[in-house]
Amino acid sequence: MRVLALPVSYLFSAVVASLAMGCAGAPPPAAADPSAESLPPAHETTSKPAAKTAAKQEKTEAAKPAEEDTAPPKKPAIPTPEFKPGMSVNAATSAVPDGIPRLNMEQDVLSAPLQNPDTYAPCKPNAAQHFKLRLAVWNGKVVGLDLSVTPKNAGFESCLREQLLKLEWKDRVESLNTIEYAF
Repeated sequence: MRVLALPVSYLFSAVVASLAMGCAGAPPPAAADPSAESLPPAHETTSKPAAKTAAKQEKTEAAKPAEEDTAPPKKPAIPTPEFKPGMSVNAATSAVPDGIPRLNMEQDVLSAPLQNPDTYAPCKPNAAQHFKLRLAVWNGKVVGLDLSVTPKNAGFESCLREQLLKLEWKDRVESLNTIEYAF
């Protein structure tokens, strides 16, 4: 009787390989041939379309950061103008930084509170009292005011300034609008 003496590692490799193949009748691995170990088993080969799809995904993923880099840079936020109390219309106009878009309010909307006699009633104007005013309006509030009163009356002028600075418009746009009015 002849006994074949096989190395234990070969037997172990053959058992593991047959279990990995599911014992589905796949041929046992070839004898310990070093070149056979570097080749993938027949059932693990990938089809060409799957390989192309994987390659396309890698290219797409690699291209994403490049696309993000080429996106147009975000425009820096335009600073809000800083209006100080008691500014003239020219000073308010100068306080608005360049680049802020111009959004016009309708002149009849701007003039509506100025045409209302109740606006001036607390100042008790008499028939001889006249005034000219120019307003700068930002976001529904007066930010600049030029006022001249004839005949000169400091109390009446002070009262008018106070009343005009209290005005607010329902339409609010973050843009400077000006209006002139005479009474």
